[in-house]
Amino acid sequence: MTKAFNLLSRILSWICFGLMILFTILVAVQVISRYVFNSPTTWTELVARYLFVWTMFLYMPVMYRDKANAAFTLLHDKVKPGIRKWFDIIADAFVLFMSSYLLYWGLEFCMRMSSKMITGLGIGVRIPMNVAYSAIPVGAGLLALYAIERLIGEISVLIKGGK
Repeated sequence: MTKAFNLLSRILSWICFGLMILFTILVAVQVISRYVFNSPTTWTELVARYLFVWTMFLYMPVMYRDKANAAFTLLHDKVKPGIRKWFDIIADAFVLFMSSYLLYWGLEFCMRMSSKMITGLGIGVRIPMNVAYSAIPVGAGLLALYAIERLIGEISVLIKGGK
């Protein structure tokens, strides 16, 4: 199972890398069109914004899995290792709860936005708004999967009595 999650993390990292390159190019096009040609394009700003949102929601689970997220460890570092394991389990259970909550309401929000269209992309282009907002449940679902993975790992270590 770990190999599958490792592969998923690598795929998500590469997708986010590609999205950030595209985001950077679109912002550069926006700046050049605005300040060099004095003719700003609206679609580049809009697409760049949605690409950025998708990048953040797709990379959030990867950072959580790699323990690269910001954390307040003042209390965590002061307690004994046995108690520290329980802190980790409680924190990961909280992440699982919150990501499940975000997944549920993100899906609900996407369903409400299914009839709305993204405007400002150009003539004849009609994209449903829930395509942009579906980053919320996708990212939350992936985060919930990684929280389950960490919880299973931490509980199995606790049961075995190892480090």
